[in-house]
Amino acid sequence: MAFYPLTFPIIVGPGTITTLIIFAHRAETLPDKIAFGVVFVGLVGLLGLVFYFAPVLARHLSGTARVIMSRLMGMILAAIAIGMITDGLKTLLPGLA
Repeated sequence: MAFYPLTFPIIVGPGTITTLIIFAHRAETLPDKIAFGVVFVGLVGLLGLVFYFAPVLARHLSGTARVIMSRLMGMILAAIAIGMITDGLKTLLPGLA
């Protein structure tokens, strides 16, 4: 039920799309393009497996483990956001670097 408001923007949000465009643009030779495609398909397959087995994983996690996982993921997301803000400020204000 919470798939769309919570996970969908993180999985295929602007950051993900931008990253895919940058890596696809950097793949100039045929072996690079094949490697990009293999990694992309592998990650999509891994994500599909995680979603497929999510109910099984959820049954084995206690309520406390779910809260810990949720808070840990929140901290990771906050750390990524702070890193992006810091990089943006360093670019905007070169004297900070």
